[in-house]
Amino acid sequence: MATQKEKMVLFAQKLQDPSWRRKEGLLYKIRDKDGNVVPFITNEAQNKLLDEMHQFNIILKARQLWFTTVIDVSILLDIALWTPNVKCWIIAHSKDAVEEIFNEKIKFVYDNLPEGIKAVITVNTDNAKQLRFSNGSTITVWLSFRSGTLQYLHISELGKVAYKYPEKAREMITWAIPALSQNWMLFIESTAEWAVWIFYELVQTALKLQRSWKKLNPKEPKFFFFPWWENKWYVLDDPDLIITDETNRYFTDLYHSHKIQCSEEQKKWYQTTKELYKKDMMREYPSYPEEAFKVSVKWAYFAKEVSKVYDEKRECLFPYEPGLRTYVTMDIWISDAMSIIVYQVNWLEIRLLKWWNVTGFGMVQVHSELLSKLGWNIERVYLPFDGAVRSANDGQTRAETLEKLGYEVEVMRAHNVMDSIQLARDTFKYCWFNQAWTVVSQNDVDFSLLDMLNAYREKRDKVSGIGLGKPEHNEASHPADAFRYMCQSLEHIKQALETTVWTTYWTDEPDF
Repeated sequence: MATQKEKMVLFAQKLQDPSWRRKEGLLYKIRDKDGNVVPFITNEAQNKLLDEMHQFNIILKARQLWFTTVIDVSILLDIALWTPNVKCWIIAHSKDAVEEIFNEKIKFVYDNLPEGIKAVITVNTDNAKQLRFSNGSTITVWLSFRSGTLQYLHISELGKVAYKYPEKAREMITWAIPALSQNWMLFIESTAEWAVWIFYELVQTALKLQRSWKKLNPKEPKFFFFPWWENKWYVLDDPDLIITDETNRYFTDLYHSHKIQCSEEQKKWYQTTKELYKKDMMREYPSYPEEAFKVSVKWAYFAKEVSKVYDEKRECLFPYEPGLRTYVTMDIWISDAMSIIVYQVNWLEIRLLKWWNVTGFGMVQVHSELLSKLGWNIERVYLPFDGAVRSANDGQTRAETLEKLGYEVEVMRAHNVMDSIQLARDTFKYCWFNQAWTVVSQNDVDFSLLDMLNAYREKRDKVSGIGLGKPEHNEASHPADAFRYMCQSLEHIKQALETTVWTTYWTDEPDF
C-alpha cells in the first residue's frame, strides 16, 4: 500500500496532466441543478471538445450540454491556474450572465479547490469580475473587451447578443479577435437565434471548411456541433405514449435527408419536449446544423408564414418556364443599394425565381449585369414610389431609365407599411421559393431570401421592450421591402390582365 508521501507525489504528477485535471472530477467542483456541490466530471460531448479543440473554435449546441462550464472551468480557469502570466477573458451576453459565470464557474470553483493548491496558487485580486492569481495570470468576466492583449478568449452566447444588439456583436468580434496574442485560443459558443448577423456567418464559414476536409490553419475556425440526439439522457421510456404521425414524418425525413436514425425512446423524448418548446424546438434542440437557424424570430412579422413554407416544402427547386409571365420588382435605397426579385405567376402559385442584393448599381447595371444575363422574357418591372424620383446626375427617374432600356415599367403608389405587411402575410400562402436562385452570398456566407424574411421584425424600445409599431431597420429590411412590393404588384398584374385571362389563372379568388 502506498504511503501518504507516495500518494502526494503521485497527485503532484497527476496535476501536471491537463487531461487528468479537466476530466477526472478529482480537482474541480461545481454546483449541480439541485444546488449540491459535486465533482465536475465531463461528459462525452465535452470530452470531444477537450480532445479535438483548435485555436479558433465555433460551437453550435443544443441546450443543457454545459459547454459554458467546460470552457470556463476545464479550459480557461485551468489554464489560468497552471500557466503563469496569461490573460483569460470571458465575454458574457448580459450583466446577469457576467455575475452568474463569475460567481458559479470561476470563484466558486476556485474556492472549492483543495486547500493545498489554494495555498500555492493564491488570489492577489478578487473583485466582482476578475481573479488575479499569484502566478501572474488573470481570468476576467465582462460584457466586452476593448484594449490590451490576451491569450485565451471565450465569447458566450454570441447568437443571443447578435439577436438583440447586432452591431455590438460585430464590434465584439472586431475588437476582441485582434487583441489575441500570437499564442492564443478562441471559443465562440451559442445556441442559434436566426440566420442573419455575425454568429450565423461564423457558423457557415466553419461549416464550409469542415465539409471541405481542408486542414485548418490557426486563423480558420473549427466547427463543433452537438445535437440533442447524441446526448444519451435525451430519451423517454413511456410505453403508453403513442408517437404521432407528425413525429414519424419528421424522423423519416431526418433519416432520408441526413441519415440520422433515432430510437423509439428518442422519438418519444423529442415529441414530448416539442410540446413544451413548440416553435423554439429547432433552435433549442436542433438535429442538424441548418435546422438550428430555421427558427421563428421573436417579434418577426412573417414567423408563422416562413415556418409554414418550410413545413409545406415550398422552398424547393423548380425551373423558369418560358410560357409564364415574368415580372421584376425591387426595393431602392440610398447609395443605389437594391434588393431585386424576379417572379412568375401561375394559377395560385407565385414562383419567386431569383433574388439579388446589390450595392452601387444603377438601373443600367441592373439591366446589363443582372436581368439581361437571365435571358428571360420580362413582362413588366414594378417599382416603388421612389422609382419616380429624378436623379441629380442626369435628371431622369429610374423608371425612365428602365423604359429606355426596353422595359415596360409601372411605379406603384406608396402603401402604409403595416397594411403592406398584412398584405404580404396574406399572400405568403401562394409563394414558392427557388432553393438555388433565391440565395445571395455575403462575406462568403450564403443567405436565402427566406432567411431574410424570417428576420424581418418589429422595432422594440430598448428599455421597455414595447413594440414601436414599425419595422426594425436591419439587413433583412431591403429584401422584406422588395417582397412587400412584389405582393403589392399582384393587384396591378391582376388589373393589367383581361378578365378572361385572369379567370384562367385564378380558379379561386386570391386574398390580395
